[in-house]
Amino acid sequence: MDFEKEIKKVTHNLNTELHSKKEKVYFLDGHREPFETYKIKLSYKNCDIIMTNTTGVQASGNITCHLSNNAKLIEFEIDSISHFMNLFLRKNSRFKVKCKNKNFNFYLKNKALKELSELSKKTAFDPYIFSKKQGDKNLIITEYHLAFENSPYAIEPLLKFYKSVIDFLLSN
Repeated sequence: MDFEKEIKKVTHNLNTELHSKKEKVYFLDGHREPFETYKIKLSYKNCDIIMTNTTGVQASGNITCHLSNNAKLIEFEIDSISHFMNLFLRKNSRFKVKCKNKNFNFYLKNKALKELSELSKKTAFDPYIFSKKQGDKNLIITEYHLAFENSPYAIEPLLKFYKSVIDFLLSN
């Protein structure tokens, strides 16, 4: 699968900006490896979402969402349960959610994470999602690897997740 071609197709369907940068990483033994970075930026209800996917030596992704001042930050953490551990636990969801706010916890488990959970069951997609306050900014951050088949197709469910969380936080 051509990552660049697929990510362009997905971002075109979502009508978002895509910036890409191609470089080469040089190693001490003399060989070179391609290193490509794809950055997607969008704004949703005055909240800026920046998604960065890096392929090559470091196949990883990162999303940072700067919440607007109108959105109240609720602290939460979502971690993945590995396929191996799920063999023993036999849970429906592939995610462990830690959140003290019962309404938001229920919302995350039953609505916001549905598509990501389905994607996670079919592939090796295992994001780590958390919220934090950094200075005067309220952030939601997602970290994930791209070492799974059809990884560009995680973009759309991730952005839907962010939009639904923003909607919830703005409504409270």
